[in-house]
Amino acid sequence: MTDERGRTGPGEARTARYQETYDSILDAAAALINSEGAHGMTFAAVADAVGLNTTSITYYFKRKEQLALACYDRTMARYETYVDQAAKADDVAGRIDAFFAAVFDDLRAVRVGSAPPHALLLELRTLEEPVKQEALARYRELFGKIRALLGRSTDPHEHARLTGKANVLAENLFWLPFWIDRYDIADFPRVRRVWSISCCTV
Repeated sequence: MTDERGRTGPGEARTARYQETYDSILDAAAALINSEGAHGMTFAAVADAVGLNTTSITYYFKRKEQLALACYDRTMARYETYVDQAAKADDVAGRIDAFFAAVFDDLRAVRVGSAPPHALLLELRTLEEPVKQEALARYRELFGKIRALLGRSTDPHEHARLTGKANVLAENLFWLPFWIDRYDIADFPRVRRVWSISCCTV
């Protein structure tokens, strides 16, 4: 809310600072999850990365698992956005191509620093309860949308084949941020072509 001179009220200023710190914590935690694993990511390491003390981190997240879940949820929300955009294409090939294009555009943004890092979604099952079930439920929602990109079939064998293809696509998607750093941005179009073939040939 602003006053008659257009100045932001003190409550909004605090909210902006809160969100900035919150996002910085997620960025640092995601990077640590990728390098050290979910169990290797600690409040102390996150605090050191963002210039806070450990107690300050607990103001935002009471438990380490909650912080990990927030990192995973942010990554899945980004993928879900790209799936939703791609779902508007008219056919399977168009949907998959649009999805891959959005994913690689996002990876390019991460590389140049204009988007936050992804948290590798490889350790969801290692989280402690009840956070684990929440993370897996969130993943099932995302997988359902990825599966829908490939279309439906009334034939049981074809339906199973498409579900298998969706699993391959999702698995490759979650590993992609791990190995893409081996390539220059200029190589992304070539890598995308090869990657799409490996994902879709099932």
